[in-house]
Amino acid sequence: MEKKLNNGLILKIVDLPVPILKHPKWVLVVYPEGKDELQLIKLLSQSLPEIENFAKETRTRQIKVLANPSWINLASVGLKKATHYMIIYSSDLTKIATKDYPVVNIINPAKIKNLIEEQFVYHCRRESFYFTGEIKSRARWFIDMVKEKIKKKEGVLLGATVERKIVGFLYGEPYESEGGVDELFVQEKYRGRDLGSCLLRRAGEEFLTKGFKNCGLFTGTNIGALGFYEKLGFKKKLTIWIKNL
Repeated sequence: MEKKLNNGLILKIVDLPVPILKHPKWVLVVYPEGKDELQLIKLLSQSLPEIENFAKETRTRQIKVLANPSWINLASVGLKKATHYMIIYSSDLTKIATKDYPVVNIINPAKIKNLIEEQFVYHCRRESFYFTGEIKSRARWFIDMVKEKIKKKEGVLLGATVERKIVGFLYGEPYESEGGVDELFVQEKYRGRDLGSCLLRRAGEEFLTKGFKNCGLFTGTNIGALGFYEKLGFKKKLTIWIKNL
């Protein structure tokens, strides 16, 4: 379902069945090509009441705008910077200088159930506006989803080990023509040891093998995560701004 406004903005309903998200359904605001930050702010200022009414009519509680990463003033129309989409060449990912921890392919995600639950707890604590706090049921959903993806050879689950214990994991699958990292998590007491970098390097190798030249991922806006990915060579491709109703 979509609606075109008189000023050229297009409103689209996006509904993804991802129960770990607080708002898996949102109004995506698409704006005409060639608009800069100030022009978009003007369009949003003019149309925000109409956009909010459309969201209420469709029982949608979140508005999203995908913007240029350099734009910083969308907060002036009530939007909040939520996540960044970052990208790197898979070949560059494979060249990351990192320690060589053993990385294993995990066929049965239930094997790391406790680690997956710990990861969701971490998400909910750091970005409670974005992720639901119903941990155990959402972890079960994730495990079932990943198991099915692996079975169909559409996803890869990697585990980083320290002294034969899996202390971090990465789950990736294709985003259209790109390899995508959906989840990357390392237990807090093992951070700072290059385990995340090691997992990403291995993911780059997997994506290249499957013919994906690029690797992309979504990350929150906290400085620590951004600094980590930028240091590895990831570049911000777009920024997602949201307004919850």
